[in-house]
This record gives sequence, structure tokens and C-alpha cells, in this order.
Amino acid sequence: MIILPQLPSQNRYTEFWIEMWERELKKLSVPFSMIGEKEVSSLERSKPFNWFCDTKKAIRYELSQIISLLDHVEEDGKILWLDASFPGFSVNASQLMKRMNPNLKIFAYVHAGSWCRGDIWSTVKSKEQTELGTLSVFDKIFVSTFYHKKLMESSLDFNSYSLMKELKDKIKIVGIPYYTKDIPKIVRNNSVKKPKILIIGRREQSDTDMMDRYIKNVGTRWEIVDKAFDSRLDYLKELSTCKLAVSFKTEETFGLSTLDALSLGTFPLCPNRCAYLEVLDNPKFLYQNEQSLMEKTLLLMKSDINTEELRNHSIFYGCKLCISRICYEMEF
Repeated sequence: MIILPQLPSQNRYTEFWIEMWERELKKLSVPFSMIGEKEVSSLERSKPFNWFCDTKKAIRYELSQIISLLDHVEEDGKILWLDASFPGFSVNASQLMKRMNPNLKIFAYVHAGSWCRGDIWSTVKSKEQTELGTLSVFDKIFVSTFYHKKLMESSLDFNSYSLMKELKDKIKIVGIPYYTKDIPKIVRNNSVKKPKILIIGRREQSDTDMMDRYIKNVGTRWEIVDKAFDSRLDYLKELSTCKLAVSFKTEETFGLSTLDALSLGTFPLCPNRCAYLEVLDNPKFLYQNEQSLMEKTLLLMKSDINTEELRNHSIFYGCKLCISRICYEMEF
């Protein structure tokens, strides 16, 4: 199997993906080679499209992966693109390779796309066609939740029932790989909780009006942390000292910040929508409206929180199975 990961970007899940995938595949004794650099790309958020990576670097990176792939791929080989949605050249390249080698099997883990409101691709109209092409070309598409499977299906324009069924069958729900042991020990060992609340989630994908009202009202009683961090380590250190982590997301790709919060014993409080329903799988972590959020905040900030229970949330068991599920679907 040849794996092509997305460009590792500062403060993103891709920052540590390559090492994690290499480690877990070796445990499963799955033969693989990795085409991609481990050097992490820094962010310049002031530039357009640089919300989650350096776009120019990402374009160069994926094109270089494709060139290298042509020299290594075998006629009956298997290819796994880790997040094929950006920049997206992988789709056309894969289509051409499949025509040259009909026995070639190509798979992709898709994290986001034009079907995610607030994602940069939601304003690029041609991206929808690219994603339909993705489903047509790749043998299977892996997504993290049922919610994301339905989102992808609903955004595509099927020409016939048989095509719809064929493409829907290609989308497989596998969860997302996340291991609490990847949280640095210096952070995991911190058991000090302060009466602080950390706002999680990108603002461009959040209900900012509700967020601002919340900060104004609750900020008079407790410290609110709402800022961008210089590094993932700085973010995790701050998160580990907070009692609550509150999201206002109207759209998200999975909710990795909620896993970070749980693993550090910080109570996540999220809207009753998106993938949070599946990820958290318990109404105590969800709020229905602004009043519900305020009531739960007041109650939780005055209560003792069982941090050990949070760290042992059942979601982590499913996360550990993600890579093995993908390998099973790829027939390893």
C-alpha cells in the first residue's frame, strides 16, 4: 500500500498524522510506503485560503506526491490518499492512473469539502464536481461519521438510481484515528483545573453572535479564553487547565477539539447538531439553545467534574479501531 498524506500543517490534525499512521500500521503488520514530507508547515492566517495550511505549499506538495507516485505505483497496487479534498489534484491523477492500470485500487479518507459550510471549498463551485469525480474514480471513500456520509451524499447530484446506489455504497464510516497517548506527557499529567472556559472551533464556522453574547455574559464571572495559539502544545497546555471547553460551531469536520478536551479531563459543551451527536453520544455534553448553554455552564462551573470519566470516554475505543477498519476495507 502506498499512502499519500496531506501536507502537515501547524496546529492541525495533519501535524502529527504521518508519525501516527506509520506507528499504527507497523503494529498491524500492514506493508506500506509513505510518500510525503514530515516537516510541518507554519500558518500565515492573514493570507486568503490560509485558514488551515499554506496553500502554495499544499499545491507544490501534492503535485510532488503525484510525480513520485508515478515512479512507485504497481499495476495491481493499492493507494490511500489521506484527505483527498485539498488541493484535489489527486482526483484527476487517480482517474488517469486507473485508466492506465484497471487493476489499480485507489482509496481516500475525506475529511471535509464543499459540503461543509464554512470550509474554504464551499465557495469553489467546481469542487462539487471534483467530489462527484472522487466517488466515481476511487474504489472506496472513508469518512469519520454517519453525519458526514449523509452530508456528502446530499451534496451530490445523481443522474440515476443505480449510480446513486453504487456511489453511496463506496462511502464507508470508519471514525477518526486519535490516541490519547499522543498528547504530550507534560500536558496529560496536569491535573490542575482552574475556573476557566476555553472557546473551541474556528470562528468562520461558528455562531459568532451567540459566542460574543456568551463571552460578554459569562466573562463577568469566569475567565474566558478565546484566542489563536502559537503551537498545538500551547493550546493543549491551556486546554488542560480549563474546566469547560465550549463550541459554537454551525459546521465542523469532526470535532477533534472535543477529543482533546475529553482526553485532558476538560468538559466539552457543544451544540446539539453536526457530528457532535455521534462523537459525544451523551446529552450531558450538548446544549439545545442559548438558554440551555447558560444553564449548563452555571451548573458545571459550580460542580465537581469527574475528569477520569471524561478521559475514559467510549469514543476513544472507536478511534483506536479506525486505522484497522480502513485496512479491513482495503482487504489487508
